[in-house]
Amino acid sequence: MNVKYVVKNEHTLGYIQEGSSLMGVLASNKDGHHPNGGAVSFFESDIRPATEEDFYKFRVVVPPDWSSQQHKATDSEEDLCPDDAFPDIDISLPASHEANLAKFHADRAAGYSGSIYEWHKERFGTFW
Repeated sequence: MNVKYVVKNEHTLGYIQEGSSLMGVLASNKDGHHPNGGAVSFFESDIRPATEEDFYKFRVVVPPDWSSQQHKATDSEEDLCPDDAFPDIDISLPASHEANLAKFHADRAAGYSGSIYEWHKERFGTFW
């Protein structure tokens, strides 16, 4: 079954299974839906495709079935969620993670087309 990963109203990261009218909740900020609250309804106008950056902002591991080719970001860097969108959550990364993220983005700029999950696994033998 195909799964589409989405962000609802910029506060909830979730997934929609093909043919479903409900969204499963993976994570959210304080304004969103709690993951233990079950699936939630949505309007198409309230959701957008999730980007790889969304998984990091919501602190969710990029799932193995997620493909950067299927979920290419249509937003520019300026349109992405600002750093202060989650004031109650410390989203800073350790220096080693920041360095790896910078290396990943450099490889993407040089033509690497895989997800950060695939990149990390190829280089370190593990997904994180």
